[in-house]
Amino acid sequence: MGELKKDPYEVLAVEGELRVYSIIVAIIIAVAFGNATPTALTMIGIDSDGALDVLKIPSLALAAAGLGSAVANGVALAPGKKRSSFIWFLKGLFGGPLAVRQLRELDDLKTIGEAEGQ
Repeated sequence: MGELKKDPYEVLAVEGELRVYSIIVAIIIAVAFGNATPTALTMIGIDSDGALDVLKIPSLALAAAGLGSAVANGVALAPGKKRSSFIWFLKGLFGGPLAVRQLRELDDLKTIGEAEGQ
């Protein structure tokens, strides 16, 4: 009975608020570093150099937050809660600080024997 109990959070699925966060971050990074962005901004009458410089700073911060969240989840938080480091590393990478919050709110993963003993 040492097998870990099944948990809906232990699947490699980025859902809900994590999905919305990852989509927004992907769009911001794509716009900030995309090759077509200067042309598109010029077509709608916006100075592309100034706008892109302003947009690159938050996009790099969001990318760094995702990487930091991945390390925090995969190395520090998940093993202590008996959860998969790999799954929570990826959720941290895509879900950023929201994934860290989600993992902190979860209880430790129990084995089937521990769950039946309660």
